[in-house]
Amino acid sequence: MDDLHQMPVQHPGAGGPPPRPTIVLPDLDWDHMTLDWAQYQDKWERSEDGTYYALRFVYYATNILSRNHQYMNIFVPAAYLHADGTVNEQGACNSYTARTAPVILVNGCAGWMSSTPMEAMFDYIREGFVHISVGARSRDLGPAGKAPSACVDQKAAVRMLRLHDAVIPGDKERIISCGGSGGGQMSSILGATGNMPDYFPYLYEIGAAGLEKHADGSYTSTIRDDIFASQCYCPIADIDNADMAYAWQRFDDPNIHFEDFGTPGKQKLSPFQQEYQRDLAKAYGAYLNRLNLQNEQGEPLRLDDDLRSGSYYEQILRNISDALNKFLAEKTGVDGSVTFEEAHGFGPKETVSYPSLEAYLATLKGTDQWLRRDETGFHVTDLPGFCQGAGLKRGKSVPGFDTFHCKAENNAFGNADEEAAHFSAADGAVLEANLEKYRTLEGFDACDASGYITDAKREDLKRQTYLMNATHILLDNARGKVKSDFSRHWRTRNGTADEHTAFTVAYNLCMAARMAGADVDYALIWNAGHGDVDGDGTGSFAQWVHDICK
Repeated sequence: MDDLHQMPVQHPGAGGPPPRPTIVLPDLDWDHMTLDWAQYQDKWERSEDGTYYALRFVYYATNILSRNHQYMNIFVPAAYLHADGTVNEQGACNSYTARTAPVILVNGCAGWMSSTPMEAMFDYIREGFVHISVGARSRDLGPAGKAPSACVDQKAAVRMLRLHDAVIPGDKERIISCGGSGGGQMSSILGATGNMPDYFPYLYEIGAAGLEKHADGSYTSTIRDDIFASQCYCPIADIDNADMAYAWQRFDDPNIHFEDFGTPGKQKLSPFQQEYQRDLAKAYGAYLNRLNLQNEQGEPLRLDDDLRSGSYYEQILRNISDALNKFLAEKTGVDGSVTFEEAHGFGPKETVSYPSLEAYLATLKGTDQWLRRDETGFHVTDLPGFCQGAGLKRGKSVPGFDTFHCKAENNAFGNADEEAAHFSAADGAVLEANLEKYRTLEGFDACDASGYITDAKREDLKRQTYLMNATHILLDNARGKVKSDFSRHWRTRNGTADEHTAFTVAYNLCMAARMAGADVDYALIWNAGHGDVDGDGTGSFAQWVHDICK
């Protein structure tokens, strides 16, 4: 894997930011890497404006498989360090000190792709936080990026921080992970699996701090990798069931055109895909009921056989309604006008304004069919009506995560000898159960289906997806089936216009965390798309950090 350090770092996704330039790596003895702080202690650099110190290229493992990814950049408010790089115990920033400041651990694994550490986020510095930008391997790095490598690398970074707690500012008992999309998923799995022994072999393999292997094959860990809190923006989580969730949200939407990443123009679901979507939606109903989720009040969440009634369905409608009411409360001026910033895909935002609430509501279609108003506010009454009326686009094919030609998250799974694999046992089971029906439909390919079904039954892939499924691990904690030191505080944000993942996934994650005993801050953002969306009446990430840390 030595050639990986020469690869330019790409940002995945059509319409996203341009590729980052090739990074000039430090001259290190890669064959004899150590975790000794002596190699870093004199490399702190003060920013040009004097507001923070930066320490880049801190490698958190000794067996580096990808030099371009397995390191972190550390940024701290200037008050927390002396000019010689030693910790200033008396320095303070926004009521925090070098020993009490929250540590924000940000990964950039959008699209489940590998990430290279980025530069300082000034908003974090201004708030008094220590900002850690951590790189991680993932699915675009061949054998080195197979799951659960992205979580393993984040855990190794946490261990490195704790190993050198005395010389790195920030409270290591207040580490808060943050990520969006695939990065939101990586944040969730880091938060769910603290000190979980299942990860010890992977951590030992890369030379992470605090792991010892014994003659009998067992491991001892002397450093913890649990974290305090997890922020997950539009997490592509519960990945092995994500296609079912997306199908359930959209199966009765007459809009069967989608615009997928990397493919220009609109495409149309084939008759086979439309039928497969309906069957996946039915399977989601059964799956959701097996989870036995409960809402914030401890009430059971269930779907009825028609998939458009039941306590779970009503809860999802309430979540959307809450998003609309909070949005309008935030964006309506004293003169009654409604003004907000609107994003188009991943492009820049533009300010739009409507002279009245009625003028804004007129931009939504068929509201008499899915939206009612009373003295308590607005209430969304029909999910397919909302999807159509609010103009929710499709950004996924069917299936869209575990695709037939292994073009999506598939290359995160499988062994080192295969490029990609079908990882969704749920998708495969639905396919196999309905093969005879599908054979008669346009768009069906028997060869594709056969390979899919074979892969989806593999036990090694089921184990691999479990290690990347925070929802299931949290529920298993809640039911006493496994033990991990999971994050005690969780926050998720999704946009109601998210075209790339079902926003039910984040809600299920939060309810699993709540059932395990964690504190949860869940909200949808009205009319926001896929990304690190925040605010609009739902508070801010920074304020949440202050609330849980102070």
